[in-house]
Amino acid sequence: MKVCSGTAKGVALKSAPGMGVRPTSARVRQAIFSALSEKIVGSCVLDLYAGTGAMGIEALSRGAAEAVFIEISQRCLRTIKENLERTGLRDRAAVLGGDALRILRRLGRQGRKFVLVIADPPYEVNKSGERKPSLAQKTLKALLESDILRANSMVVLEHSEKEAGLEVAAGLRLLSVRKYGRTSVSIFRPS
Repeated sequence: MKVCSGTAKGVALKSAPGMGVRPTSARVRQAIFSALSEKIVGSCVLDLYAGTGAMGIEALSRGAAEAVFIEISQRCLRTIKENLERTGLRDRAAVLGGDALRILRRLGRQGRKFVLVIADPPYEVNKSGERKPSLAQKTLKALLESDILRANSMVVLEHSEKEAGLEVAAGLRLLSVRKYGRTSVSIFRPS
């Protein structure tokens, strides 16, 4: 996996060992960042469920002023830091370890605001058959409740194609949904 564009273009990123991490493919990263190019330069980006850090690193490489990475896995946190060092982008990044939903609340209390939020929560399989909010839906709700979005912010949510009927949290407007194999990418804006 390599950085697709920008100052770190072509730099190979380390993958996180084991853990079932599914890094966003180069094709999907290219599509997302091509669609959002005007939002990136000079912006503050939040990479939730960061995994290898590929999405936030891609944003930094393309001119984001700062990226905040949130990840719960210690192995992934080490991988993100190593990838930031490899790309020379460590000085514009903050790496936070812990539960994403709790950290969102903390960032909100600190008054932090983000122009671009990229979230790739683990896909959940509901075997019980009961209708419960998925982690993707909980993340959208937490983003609004934390008050970290600006009026012009964009939220990019990667989710399973099986979650086509994703309930949009009140306060967010769905702009588009694109499918890439088994992955869907939904883009939201505050309403």
